Amino acid sequence: HPPTFCAIRTDRWKLVDYYWGKDEVYDLANDRLELSNRILDPSVANIVADLRRRLAVLCDPEPPRKLDDYARG
Repeated sequence: HPPTFCAIRTDRWKLVDYYWGKDEVYDLANDRLELSNRILDPSVANIVADLRRRLAVLCDPEPPRKLDDYARG
């Protein structure tokens, strides 16, 4: 089965790309416990875009985008 998520972590940031589309990004320097998902915060949009580009290279295969795709395996 393909993975249900892919993630990338730097010294400061963590991006989790879930197959169901509820992605998360955390500022690990200021939120060690990962309590504040900043995925919709426009002030970190460039960081999220960079992490997504890097994740696209690392995540193979990419998680399916629909539950139906995952169920088909």
